[in-house]
Amino acid sequence: STGTCNRVSNPISPVLKVTSNPRTVARMKEHLDVDVSDILTRGMSLREAGDRIVDAIVAVANGKLTTAEVTGHLEFAPIPVGL
Repeated sequence: STGTCNRVSNPISPVLKVTSNPRTVARMKEHLDVDVSDILTRGMSLREAGDRIVDAIVAVANGKLTTAEVTGHLEFAPIPVGL
């Protein structure tokens, strides 16, 4: 989870962006890989949310590109910023 859904990814390892925040979905849907915001409205069970996340992981492991890869956001900081 990226909290506010930052667009930064990693060129070495795929990064799946997951959120359960409906505001983040409304603002940044194009940057998300997994939306489980229905869990907050009880429209989705915890098991369903987990299944959706696992399905996304399996899809990426089988070659599906993450949204960051599709949109070209592949930058990262090798050293934590602010140290």
